[in-house]
Amino acid sequence: MITQAVAWVPGRNDTLLAIMVFGTFIAWIDYLDKRQLKYLLVHFAFFALGMLTKESAIVVPVLVVLVTVWHLRMKTGRLTLAFAGWAIILVLWWLVRHAALGNENNVPFHLQLLSAFKNIPALLPFLGKMLFPVNLSVFPILADMKISSILGVVVLAILILLWFFSHPRELFFPLFGLTWFVVFLLPSFVSISGQIPNFSEHRGYLSLAGLIIYVLSCDPVRLADFSRKIPLSLAFLVAVVFSVATYAHSSHFSDRFAFWQNAVDTSPSHAFNYNNLGAMYYLENDLIKAEPLFLKALSINPAEPMANSNAGLVCMQTNRPEEAERYYLEEIRINPRFDHVYYNLGLLYIRYNRVEEAVNQWKKNLEINPWYSDAYQALYQVYTQMDMPQARQELVLQANRYGIQMNQ
Repeated sequence: MITQAVAWVPGRNDTLLAIMVFGTFIAWIDYLDKRQLKYLLVHFAFFALGMLTKESAIVVPVLVVLVTVWHLRMKTGRLTLAFAGWAIILVLWWLVRHAALGNENNVPFHLQLLSAFKNIPALLPFLGKMLFPVNLSVFPILADMKISSILGVVVLAILILLWFFSHPRELFFPLFGLTWFVVFLLPSFVSISGQIPNFSEHRGYLSLAGLIIYVLSCDPVRLADFSRKIPLSLAFLVAVVFSVATYAHSSHFSDRFAFWQNAVDTSPSHAFNYNNLGAMYYLENDLIKAEPLFLKALSINPAEPMANSNAGLVCMQTNRPEEAERYYLEEIRINPRFDHVYYNLGLLYIRYNRVEEAVNQWKKNLEINPWYSDAYQALYQVYTQMDMPQARQELVLQANRYGIQMNQ
């Protein structure tokens, strides 16, 4: 399942997060064991790096408290310095984040929490894929993970059986493993953009460690003798099957076409996937393959962002101006902050000598994105052809304010 964390570049953040989280726990255990401040500082350093890697690291203090208070039976007083350090790190992290993003994506915490709990059913397909490597997808959504959800129920039954056949003397490690599994997945379930949330498999990379902790703490596995033929043969068979599945799944990350084709094949009810596969063909100038994919995206979701704009591009390039205009205007209606559509609509108007309308579209383009250099250049050419030196001079000054140099 976690092939994506290695074969897909954006998935590497989860391997990096795992390094930071494991580092925090190793340093914390060393600190409790050796009572030396340097280990606490290393713990804080790993926690800070984890927060800068991925926000899921915010649950680390919860797990550290569980280990310290429940398993090691230590008083919360030993955590005073830790609480102070965590608080300082989180405040500094918030300041850095605010400086980078400002109020962008500033969604109230209760709405984020609500969205995460709304997506809790996605825990089942993650469980299913961790043990049964079938129906793997580069860009899955919950509606298309029915098989994995069923397998998740099977895995849940297996976990219950492992618990049932274990001695109940030590509850900590199984419950800690389950807690680890859940709390590192829940932050990735937050969906606040209004789009259908995807549950990319690399997000389960760190959570898988929790499932391993649970399984290894149950007696049927903990007491198994892997020097005997049957357990050893089963382990070898599992390793072979998982290796073959990993190799096969890694091919879906070989190029952009393989990636988005797998997304379409495994999540056929997601318009986003069709739109992106169409965009890949459009970039290769294969309009015959691109257009049906854009139309398929719109048939699934008529308000799919950028799909109307992309369909308009195809129509514009195949000399169907009325259709292109209709698609562009529909994109503007449903996605009015999408700067590219105004630029493309301006190109369509200028091609058919609708100069004033083209100028208006490019001006709107710059209102939304004042760093859009192509819109400046298009307006500059129009003002030159229409002999409007004053408008041209003002345009150059505006471009210079945003660090854009005009090709005069």
